[in-house]
Amino acid sequence: DPDARVGYSALMALGKLGPAAAAAVPALTETLQSQDQSCRILAADALLRIDPQSTKVGDTVVTAVPDVMALLKHKDQTVRVWSAGCLGRLGPRAREVSGRLSSGYHRSKGEAVNTEILYAPSYSLAVVSMARGEIIQAESGAMVSMTEGVDMQTSSKGGMLKGLKRAALGGESMFINTFTAERDAEITMAPAFPGDVRQMRLENETLYVQSGSYMASTGDIDIDTKWGGAKTFFSGEGFFLLKLTGTGDLLVSSYGAIREIALEAGQKMIVDTGHVVAFNQSVGYEVHKVGGW
Repeated sequence: DPDARVGYSALMALGKLGPAAAAAVPALTETLQSQDQSCRILAADALLRIDPQSTKVGDTVVTAVPDVMALLKHKDQTVRVWSAGCLGRLGPRAREVSGRLSSGYHRSKGEAVNTEILYAPSYSLAVVSMARGEIIQAESGAMVSMTEGVDMQTSSKGGMLKGLKRAALGGESMFINTFTAERDAEITMAPAFPGDVRQMRLENETLYVQSGSYMASTGDIDIDTKWGGAKTFFSGEGFFLLKLTGTGDLLVSSYGAIREIALEAGQKMIVDTGHVVAFNQSVGYEVHKVGGW
């Protein structure tokens, strides 16, 4: 949005002016209530640069601390350094607010888990930042490392019989590891074979995932097995799918890079069963033998 960029530039310019922009303090204070997160952050930084010693300015700017703290985990190092500097200009008041946030923060159901995918698409590693009390379930063997403060429990998803069903028909491990963050923590995960990892978001919907591509999930996602058909099983061309339903975040993997394809209504695509990763419930599928094989 060109208008938004102009506004951002103006806020940054006021910050660079420092004390000379004192007349803009009322307008900047009002901007702290903006619906635009970037405007709130830039206005807070400008206010701190204009009058860093003012108690009134500091007390006003603390409302933007959660927005600035969120940038500390940004993938761009420049943004992380800038946000740290902004908190530093706020001083002890930032420490007080951040302490309250860390001790009482719980991610809302509609908020995606903060995940960074490194080294894609050949040797992907998912770095998941967990808030205190957050839970993530992962296929056995997916966890690479985790920081202190994470409790791990191993169980059969949905009960022993359901776990055996997945092991027998879906090609998945019978056990699921459940990780619970007892404080802010980080956990890294990787697929069993070299390849790509993608984060997907389900919002009260259903996704079919190739057995072996499921890596981890958060939120209220139910995992079950959908058998691709007896004919494909007995012909040695088994195509097994996990049926994931609910709301939450999902990590899927593949042997090799993942390419996302958007199908138009009625459009068909022929894909080798070994290279299907996932598709939503609006996509129908049939499994056939290819001539000559």
